[in-house]
Amino acid sequence: MRKGYIKLCTLTVLLLSVLAQSQGQTSWVKQLSPATEHLSSIFFLNTETGWSVGESGGVILKTTDGGASWTQIASDQNTSYYDIYFADKDKGWAVGSRCLENGCDGIIIYTGNGGANWTEKEIVKDIYFLSLHFVSNTTGWATTGPFGTIYKTTDGGMNWTAQETGRETDFYDCHFFDVHTGLVAGRDGLIMRTTDGGENWTQKSAGLADSFNGLHFVNENLGWAAGTKLLEGEAVLASTSNGGLSWSIKTTVEGDVGFNDVKFIDENRGWIVGESEEGAVIYYSKDGGKNLESQSHNASINKFKALDVIDASNAWISGNVGNILRMLPDPTRGTGDAIASGRMFGDIFPNPGSGSVNVPFDLKSGGHVSLLIYDLSGKITENVFDEYLPAGKHTQEVNIENLTDGIYLFKIQSNGFSETQKLVVY
Repeated sequence: MRKGYIKLCTLTVLLLSVLAQSQGQTSWVKQLSPATEHLSSIFFLNTETGWSVGESGGVILKTTDGGASWTQIASDQNTSYYDIYFADKDKGWAVGSRCLENGCDGIIIYTGNGGANWTEKEIVKDIYFLSLHFVSNTTGWATTGPFGTIYKTTDGGMNWTAQETGRETDFYDCHFFDVHTGLVAGRDGLIMRTTDGGENWTQKSAGLADSFNGLHFVNENLGWAAGTKLLEGEAVLASTSNGGLSWSIKTTVEGDVGFNDVKFIDENRGWIVGESEEGAVIYYSKDGGKNLESQSHNASINKFKALDVIDASNAWISGNVGNILRMLPDPTRGTGDAIASGRMFGDIFPNPGSGSVNVPFDLKSGGHVSLLIYDLSGKITENVFDEYLPAGKHTQEVNIENLTDGIYLFKIQSNGFSETQKLVVY
């Protein structure tokens, strides 16, 4: 019976993929997930390896085949995990809360072997950890509720230090550019910013939403916050063009809709996921969030909680009742001669890599091409090349010996189009 179920699910995914491609539409399809818990976060290192965590059962899932199959690698019936983050293929952290007879405590756990084993590193009474972000293998932050305290580590999560924001609230998401500058967002539409590593915080926005649930930047200036206005029954997407110093509403969606997460791959293309009474929602923007296009999916649930995007062809969503979806096909295909028949980027190999890696790409027409490497703060770490190249297939060997361990973004640009791909350096 189980084999028949797997075959049926596989055939359904393939059929939906074929239909989506034949109709030129973007479709999101369910992946095989062993979980029944609400999956609150999803994180991918590359196109193959990713993790997801869940609530009310402390489930942690891992995939090594791009989400086609998932394995449960940990669980704890007393714990809810709300976020997960990996600095490389081995080192990762998950945060949440554990509830026992004497109350609920915030918890941070750590793995040094890709999730095979986990160790408790921080337990704080009467709070819950909600999100985390690292700028290196050693330095990261975790947000909490209900007292608005931020926790910082400088030794890879072995020890954490409390930092006060001066606000008693829930901070649902955070983003740091480097060891100095970062932002947190949460309840009451509150967005706060630090320029000294979290020692001091200043309010940069409030009131644009009842809550901002997702926060994302593509560089040190351009970012988005996704949330909800409950009384108006509106989903809200706000944006900043000056590193979070000021924010304004980019667009709203009416009809008892709420946004829970947002990810952009460049200044124009991005996705927002959320919930509504009629079912979970996915929106795509190709103009920086000014206009949103609804995208189809085959999940019969009312809430998507998180998403992760590697490039225009590889993205995943997690949601209620153990649902995980993957995007098929690339929504930018068929627009512009540079990517009219597929991606420019092939898969960087090896990935994870050290020493040097090979970057394959395919130009449908000759033109000016650039290849840049960014760190997760959005800063350029290397300009690999910037020159005219003829049409055809190319492979560029890139020396990465000078890059410290962690995640980097390779961005190729040609003929007005760009694509980004993650590389894990170890």
